[in-house]
Amino acid sequence: MKNEKKTALKGFTLIELIIVMAIVSILMLAVMKVSEPAMKIMNNTSNAEKTYGYTDNIRTYLQTQLEYSDAVWVIPENDLGAWTFQSMRHPPEYDIDGNEIPGTATMVTVGDGGSIDDAVADFIDENYFGTVSFNGSGSSDVLDQIQPMKGKVNVLRLLNHDHGSFKAGQITLTTYDFESYNNTSDYFASSGINITGSTPETLAINDVYFDAFDTRDYTFSYALGAYDLEGDTSIAGSSTTETFKSIPQDRNDEGIVINGCNDLAVSIVLNTGSPVDNGVYRGFRNPSQISVANIPLMNISYHAGVSIGRMYVNNEYYDTASAAYIPQIVRWHDENIAAHPVRQRDFVQAFRAFIDPSGAHKIDFGEDIYFIYSYATDLG
Repeated sequence: MKNEKKTALKGFTLIELIIVMAIVSILMLAVMKVSEPAMKIMNNTSNAEKTYGYTDNIRTYLQTQLEYSDAVWVIPENDLGAWTFQSMRHPPEYDIDGNEIPGTATMVTVGDGGSIDDAVADFIDENYFGTVSFNGSGSSDVLDQIQPMKGKVNVLRLLNHDHGSFKAGQITLTTYDFESYNNTSDYFASSGINITGSTPETLAINDVYFDAFDTRDYTFSYALGAYDLEGDTSIAGSSTTETFKSIPQDRNDEGIVINGCNDLAVSIVLNTGSPVDNGVYRGFRNPSQISVANIPLMNISYHAGVSIGRMYVNNEYYDTASAAYIPQIVRWHDENIAAHPVRQRDFVQAFRAFIDPSGAHKIDFGEDIYFIYSYATDLG
């Protein structure tokens, strides 16, 4: 009888299975570690593209509104009623020898009392007081031929804090109607320009834009100047899972410098949730994005930052024969051709940024930013 050998089927032992599972786990962990940076880059890129789209829309709006302005004033909220300048529209008087008479220069505190309405009145008075339109009626009476120039002035407000029914991040618009002096018979009216009405402050960009499903979790902030965001691990709450960014100039307490009409820019920051203020500067949670609206003031830059000559009433022309002032239509820069000039006028500065040029004014995300501006097409 033959002995038959039985072959036993042998499987993996428990130890071998554990070893295999450990190897597979290590391989999976390695794959995850390798792919994690790539996935993070993809997520960050997706978030950056989305948030940049939001800020870019605001950038485009600001550029469209301001680019072709006839005159622009930029006023941070905290500087309303705090900044004084010498008026070029109401310059000092000069004696017969052309010497400035001491004490006759007119100093203006922009927005005296901290009111934007007062700042608008200053803007109109400085840029348009006494300007006229000519109706070409052919009448021998000069008063029938010239009329006070009428126009509109706009105020854009970039909100960095809640104000009434408006929320931080929104942008509002107010429009004022004006006449360049109060009536056609009194060129010496002490009250100067005449604001005939204004629209209520309304949203310039529809509220739906800020409350849409994919934007409601974001916060918008505004700063004068052009800046970048950098990672910041010094902000309380920073961790490996939650990171922050900040503007280096804000973190280092550097001042805002706008030297002229070619330097105007606004940085628009968008971040997730509420920003973090540590009492010195502001930090922004990721995902966050900054977009810089460089605003080329085309008309103002073309005229080197001054307002082009307009027709205005020279209320200083005195006719000795009739012993009366005779209104004449002259240009601002041609007043010296009048028979009896007692003042000199220069071109009016069409662009003013009411911040300390020495850099003492810091980035402050707690203050709103005002733009007062007008278009030549709205004058007549």
